[in-house]
Amino acid sequence: MDISKKKIVFIDLDDTLITTSSKASFPKGIWDMELKMKVFEQLKKLHPLAVLIASNQGGIELGIVPKQLFEPKFIYVIASLQEFIGFNTLVAGNFCISNDKENPNRKPNTGMLNEMKKQFEKQIGNEILKEECLYIGDMSGLPGNHGNTDLKTAENFGCDYLDVNEFIHMELPECKYKVIKFPMCDVVTEMSVKLENLTLEEASKSAISLNQKHSTNAYTYVQQLWMKPIQEAPEQKPQTKGKTVKMSTKKK
Repeated sequence: MDISKKKIVFIDLDDTLITTSSKASFPKGIWDMELKMKVFEQLKKLHPLAVLIASNQGGIELGIVPKQLFEPKFIYVIASLQEFIGFNTLVAGNFCISNDKENPNRKPNTGMLNEMKKQFEKQIGNEILKEECLYIGDMSGLPGNHGNTDLKTAENFGCDYLDVNEFIHMELPECKYKVIKFPMCDVVTEMSVKLENLTLEEASKSAISLNQKHSTNAYTYVQQLWMKPIQEAPEQKPQTKGKTVKMSTKKK
């Protein structure tokens, strides 16, 4: 698996992105929640196009966790990761409150993953293959795990899987960037050299320099994995055939 080519990272919430100060299995509230910064740091290094959080929250349906208290916690995690990782990567998420194993959105079913992938593809104007996705979780069927829900979710969806502890200790390659120009979004060429496969610092300096040189804000940098949106062909209106009107020659 070449992790540097993964465009979407699906990731679990509890014991993957967050843990608890009280050592309880699930946070008793926002005050009991700790962000797992080693995971945050690795995601920032990887810098995929999107990090999409998928979480089972059956405790809401059972009345153990009030939904109105869980939602701010979930939004806090999304906002924290978005701010930390930067805005070249979209951070979003979804959660399922149902305990019905037949519910398509409850993991290891793949409804949440399918819907988030579909929405992201619509946003960027491109299709992403499942082979270009990665799922990270803590329920990997390993000794000491509570089960293998996360692993089975990845298998059912059809993408690669990493246990979060393995992910934390991986040596990740440095993310590369390219400079593009709006509105066509083509890679910029300077001195017959395409401005791609750059470090973050190189890409940032190039974009700033080009904007200053041309007195514009048309230049920016994106991940090397970023894809130019597919331009849909304009809809062809059906041609209407002329209607022949026959004049009646019958005398009244």
